[in-house]
Amino acid sequence: MTLNSRGYPSGILFLAEKFAFLKSFQYNLRKRRCFQMMKHDEMVIYHIFTMGYCGAEATQAECDGIHHRLNKIEAQLPYLKKLGVNTILLGPLFSSISHGYDTTDYAKVDPRLGTNEDLTHLAQACHDQGIAVILDCVFNHVGRTFFAFEDLKQNREGSIYKDWFDSVNFWDNNSYNDGFSYRNWAGCDNLVKLNLYHPDVKDFLKRTLASWIDDYDIDGVRMDAANVMDMGFVKELGDMARAKKPDFFMVGESVSGDYSLMVERGGLDSVTNYEDYKGLYSSLNDKNYFEIAYSLNRLFAQGGLYQHFLTYNFVDNHDVDRVASTLNDERDLEPLYLMLFTIPGIPTIYYGSELGIKARKGNGTDAPLRPAADELSFDLNNPLTEKIRRMIAVHKGVDALKKGSYEQMFVQSCQMGFIRRTDNQTVVAVFNCEGSPVQIRDDRFNGLYYDLYHQKECQLSGMVTIPEKSGMVLMSMDQEIPDIQISEDQPTAEDRDNENVQTDSTSDAIFGARPKKMEDYMGLALEEAHRAEDEGEVPIGAVIVKDGEVIASNHNRKEGMQDPTAHAEMLVIQEASKKLARWRLDDCELYVTAEPCPMCMGAVIQSRIKKVVFGASEPRYGAVESTAQLKQHPMLSKHTEIYGGIRESECEAVLKRSFEKNRK
Repeated sequence: MTLNSRGYPSGILFLAEKFAFLKSFQYNLRKRRCFQMMKHDEMVIYHIFTMGYCGAEATQAECDGIHHRLNKIEAQLPYLKKLGVNTILLGPLFSSISHGYDTTDYAKVDPRLGTNEDLTHLAQACHDQGIAVILDCVFNHVGRTFFAFEDLKQNREGSIYKDWFDSVNFWDNNSYNDGFSYRNWAGCDNLVKLNLYHPDVKDFLKRTLASWIDDYDIDGVRMDAANVMDMGFVKELGDMARAKKPDFFMVGESVSGDYSLMVERGGLDSVTNYEDYKGLYSSLNDKNYFEIAYSLNRLFAQGGLYQHFLTYNFVDNHDVDRVASTLNDERDLEPLYLMLFTIPGIPTIYYGSELGIKARKGNGTDAPLRPAADELSFDLNNPLTEKIRRMIAVHKGVDALKKGSYEQMFVQSCQMGFIRRTDNQTVVAVFNCEGSPVQIRDDRFNGLYYDLYHQKECQLSGMVTIPEKSGMVLMSMDQEIPDIQISEDQPTAEDRDNENVQTDSTSDAIFGARPKKMEDYMGLALEEAHRAEDEGEVPIGAVIVKDGEVIASNHNRKEGMQDPTAHAEMLVIQEASKKLARWRLDDCELYVTAEPCPMCMGAVIQSRIKKVVFGASEPRYGAVESTAQLKQHPMLSKHTEIYGGIRESECEAVLKRSFEKNRK
């Protein structure tokens, strides 16, 4: 064995040289701003495959020098902030032979992406935007030009690193004809498995992760191939990391196996949820919600396998086809993502999939799954992106969705619903993958609800109508309804250093001001009813609302106008049509104090009004549900919503008072 001047093996000196970079990147507390990591149940993760996103060459050998491409990710931070994500996961970015999972130098950013200083700057820029940073941590295996493996190839049995690698056998061979064999990852000889039981290997990797925390201030790691790693070593890594950062986040990649054991023995915070990844899309393709319902029950219901920790949930990633290509019907993207953001666990988006892009693996390559950002058109106004943005806002704004228990409510082939509950909050999520609205009858759907996803109120009477290819996130109005907000232009860390900055003043509601309740609009209709009473008319009032604004209001005027058609509903429909200069009122809502008669319901049908809300039932003339039951007539638009019994007692009182007065 060769010794250096200090009496240590030359390999150890080389190892020390590998960590000499620690001196040039000392952690400077005076310059480094403090980033407060969010709680893990608050995380919404955006996964970037760094090499692909930045447009790096396929191999480092093709690179003609250092290319500062990490700034492409920094340029995307304003978009990510507005999308609503608060954590980014960066795929492998340290020096490697090709895709990043064949690491050759853990201490140096790959020149195809830039420099160590570029990564330091990117991590700080993320923190300034309130975004946490997770790095892909490839500690199971290395590339064939990793320094210790190069020494093994050169010195064979005489290499001081021969025990750094798993199952080296000098009586065997490999596909590269090295004259020895070794354990690899998944049959790939270019990925040499490290011996994670060897103390020097463990020490090397611990120091590597410590340096990443110290130099780049990272907030967590994704342990690649965690299911084939020694969980004892993974736990040692986690203990070391959390001694530096108590809230350090560790998620393990595991395509299969018992995730609970990885959490318990490896100290992981989360594990990739491949079981529900498959169930989420195949239950839609097969029109079989029973599949995903069974899985969710098995994992998260009372006594479920993973009830005690948060799984890492996803619908696609860098290793599998884009979900827009996997689904048989692109319209299923909406119910798919809505379920992703309402089931237990941490939701994750793979870059570009929020745009609905398609891609499948190529012949022996994953490159199509990992496009350059320059090839994509990131647009918050993209229809799917806008919906996902709303879903993120709902997820972040509702505690029951982040940390609540899970309970199945109902399931059938194309519809299902579940309940998420905390001590203070109960939310019901329902889904429909059919191409038309579907009514679900359940006595638990009773009373006034608020749909957080569509931002509207729903009066339910033992039944809920779920929109086609979509879903609803319902809360009873008996609860305090949370404000669903997204911070679009939060002050930077520098701004927060200025005492004059009010950090809450720039937080805008993604949906604008919350609309008035149906009761409020019915109150305006009641005011019209009182005017009719004062004029000696049958006291019925009505208003029409468009985009939260009253555009028409009136009351019965049959006596005054000597016109049998001068009912409140008829008059406001005429007034609204005149004001809008069109007969189609499919974006308007009608509020009337009494159940409309057959004539007025005919006008509703003809004008395509999208929502009818009435107060008191009218057993003699009411045509919605009391007599003709026109709410079930095929001529009524399937998009028309009908709600009855709003402020019913007040509406009945004014009618009763008028009738009693007329009897006298």
